[in-house]
Amino acid sequence: FWRLIGRDGYEGIDPNKTTKAGRLRSLSQTSNMPSVFIESDRDGAGTGRNSQFNWDELKNLYDGGTIGTRGVKSAGNEVYEPPFRGTIVISQNLPVVASKAVLSRICHLFFALDNQTRDSEAAARRIEALQTEDVSHFLVDILKMEDKILQVFFDTKIAHENWLKDSGVKAFRVAHCHAQILAMFDAMKLVLPDLQRLDGAVKQEVFNMATERDQTLDTEHPLNIQFFDVLERLNAAPNTIEGAGHHIRRLHINHSKNPDLLAISMPEIYQLANEYRYDLPPQSDMHHALRQSRQFKFVAANKTVASQITGRSIRCWVFEMPKNLSLT
Repeated sequence: FWRLIGRDGYEGIDPNKTTKAGRLRSLSQTSNMPSVFIESDRDGAGTGRNSQFNWDELKNLYDGGTIGTRGVKSAGNEVYEPPFRGTIVISQNLPVVASKAVLSRICHLFFALDNQTRDSEAAARRIEALQTEDVSHFLVDILKMEDKILQVFFDTKIAHENWLKDSGVKAFRVAHCHAQILAMFDAMKLVLPDLQRLDGAVKQEVFNMATERDQTLDTEHPLNIQFFDVLERLNAAPNTIEGAGHHIRRLHINHSKNPDLLAISMPEIYQLANEYRYDLPPQSDMHHALRQSRQFKFVAANKTVASQITGRSIRCWVFEMPKNLSLT
């Protein structure tokens, strides 16, 4: 894909290995080209000197927002605020852990090994063998047809968006973003007429993508499901150990004196989980995911709470307690 636009020997940037200033400069270098973020979420990220990349940093880039603000060396109050004129592409194995606002802006293409065949492997090898000079004319061909491509795009986008909404996609931004893909596919058929035979399959695939994204926004994040399941297990009623003649003590994890709130100490939870051999996701991942919790609605992070367990002040993550649950 890079070779189609004349850029060879480049894959993208790893935001976990760059500074914020470096990322902003990289994003402002080009326009009408993708900026690819590679393996931004992965096991072990955030454990070193640099914390794990926060996807909310990119939220302002949507619809041509500003990349960032930098002061200009002068005697006045001038600042430099370049707009973002490209596209963000995320290439990684793990799903993005971000806020609902960021997730609604993502169109997720899932590639699995299950669908790969010997024929598809041979096709991939042929594509890999193509050199930049063989295919980079694609960019010139596209730019020559800019007016026609944009005309088709804007003529069909609203119709695709209404179709997605009528088909059950609830979130406006999800329908808006996926409709743009369908509209651009219609426009690309001007350049590559052979795409016409894939019209039905592409439309169905994009609809499936939009439906899956819509459902993702309405469901609990898998990391949160795993985390609160461990909390419930730690807080479970005493169990008798057969043959030992004694009980396991019940663990109290909720420091809040208010029965409508859940206040937990993250270091304490991870220490207990380790002692009882329960697996928990990395804390860096949970710090992002817990803020989007739906079952236990997030209230505050690192809030000082007067503990009902120890009688002392302790820093806790605070959530609203669901009506059908009671963790003590």
